Amino acid sequence: MLASALVALVAGLLLARQAAASAWDTIWAEDGFAFLSDAVSGNALAAVVEPHGGYIHPLPRAAAAVAAVLPLDRAALVFQQKGPTMWVRNPSCSNSGTS
Repeated sequence: MLASALVALVAGLLLARQAAASAWDTIWAEDGFAFLSDAVSGNALAAVVEPHGGYIHPLPRAAAAVAAVLPLDRAALVFQQKGPTMWVRNPSCSNSGTS
């Protein structure tokens, strides 16, 4: 219960911090050109274990697999939910410079 509340709070804060362009409408770097394009153009489930840059990125690839079966205009929303989930699983992922 507490983890769910923390995910919701962190998601809200991360989405609210981006003022210039809505976070709901933004797909960043590899999320779009690598992960989403691989999931849309091929087998989305097989793409979950496809390496990119020498690393396997299971959470972004899983988000891409989900986004690939939804309408494309929902893809950014799916990817924005990945960040808070990663932060709750590992708070050291934060860009704040503190651990």
